[in-house]
Amino acid sequence: MLFKRTPRDYQLEDFERSKDMKEFALLYHMGLGKSKVTNDTAIHLYSKGKIDAVAIIAPNGIHTKWAKEDFPNDMPDEMDYRVGVWKSGNQQSMTDCENLFKPGPQLRLLCMNIEALSRKGSSAELFLKRFLNATDCLLVIDESDTIKNPAAKRTETLSKLGDKAKYKRILTGTPINNSVFDLYAQFNFLDTDIFGQSFTSFKHTYANILPPTHPTVLAIMAKGARWVPTLVEKDKEGKPLWKNLDKLQDVIRPYCIVRKKEDHSDLPDKIYESIYYELDKKQRKIYNDLVKNAKAELEDDSVTVLHKLTLLLRLQQVLAGFLPGDTTEGLIPLFKDPKDNPRIQALMTALENHVGQAIIWCRFTDEIRMIEKILGADCVTYYGETLKREDKMALYKEGKVRYLVSNTATGGVGLNLTNSHLAIYYSNDFSYRNRAQSEDRQHRIGQTESVVCLDIVAEDTIDEKIIKILRDKKDISVQTMRL
Repeated sequence: MLFKRTPRDYQLEDFERSKDMKEFALLYHMGLGKSKVTNDTAIHLYSKGKIDAVAIIAPNGIHTKWAKEDFPNDMPDEMDYRVGVWKSGNQQSMTDCENLFKPGPQLRLLCMNIEALSRKGSSAELFLKRFLNATDCLLVIDESDTIKNPAAKRTETLSKLGDKAKYKRILTGTPINNSVFDLYAQFNFLDTDIFGQSFTSFKHTYANILPPTHPTVLAIMAKGARWVPTLVEKDKEGKPLWKNLDKLQDVIRPYCIVRKKEDHSDLPDKIYESIYYELDKKQRKIYNDLVKNAKAELEDDSVTVLHKLTLLLRLQQVLAGFLPGDTTEGLIPLFKDPKDNPRIQALMTALENHVGQAIIWCRFTDEIRMIEKILGADCVTYYGETLKREDKMALYKEGKVRYLVSNTATGGVGLNLTNSHLAIYYSNDFSYRNRAQSEDRQHRIGQTESVVCLDIVAEDTIDEKIIKILRDKKDISVQTMRL
């Protein structure tokens, strides 16, 4: 096979291993080029007459990237193909998608955002069903950890429609975000025979589950729960007690390949650093009072997980320089002048000590707006409310502004930002997926310098615990995926 872009040795090895398999998982760390292996597989299968279509299901924005960047980069110049990008409400996009049904020898490429499949019976679901029924299709779920919840509508929809696909692939660099249980639905999409058991049985096979008589389980049942909850037992340090992980690895090994950045020496290092600061006296008092009250509530086993997360959210709001509230937006600043905020001062110190461009990751929208006001024309923002995102991103990529300010949920996936090598985490959330994805926007193929991930940390606060939690979640992933 002639490749438009020469594959790296490991990409060629994985392509040769998986090119004719009915189902396979490319579990590549971000930036190692799993889209190329997928496209080369599609070209191979199409040239052999085994498929005539490809459907890419990916998070919003990433599905567009496949059409605008990934396909053009890998499809041979002599290959004739059509592309339709699903954009509900956009007449031209809908026309392009309908044109995929027109007769002809071209390879048909459908790119659909997975969010469109979150509602049962949606127009996206009906269209995808038609497309799979009408074609011999390679169905690909990019960032497959988005279907890790077996009960989610999108997971149910794709698992059912997947039976209509001739070939299936899942792609992700973070197959495990919070729990070993995250693997079940992803591999179940590929083939229900891989695990060959129900989700409940899967849980009992690979984790120590609290018995129905455990006080925590009884407390939840006393609140009116309809079913006995399946809770994983934890050790004294609060880490889940998994079991049979060697068996789990043996089960999935024939269906996947794991590629980790540390195994490929041609990639630059990823360096972790922190910059510490002390809270303002007023801020410290508010924080300590909140901690005291929160501890009293957290010690009560009857407090729900959702409420516990809300308490931790309020602590983070105070650290960010806002009065605590029940929402993540519309927060009241603690400092009349944002430049008096010690967290902002720590950020400015980090920026002053750096030459070149940088990305600033924030949890709260109000943080993004505050930083944007301070940095002015020297930055662009990229989050849910950002208009003309592609234009603003182009300004950053072309070096016309120094700073990109974003949240990991929006900017942390699907972007290639190797033009810079400093990532400042102004604040973190509790999602290992968000953190890992965002780190690898810069640390990927094409990066020529070591990437520095700099955390801004308030001394003796929840900041330190959050970073530990993220590290613990990463440890779970590394332990389980050590193939």
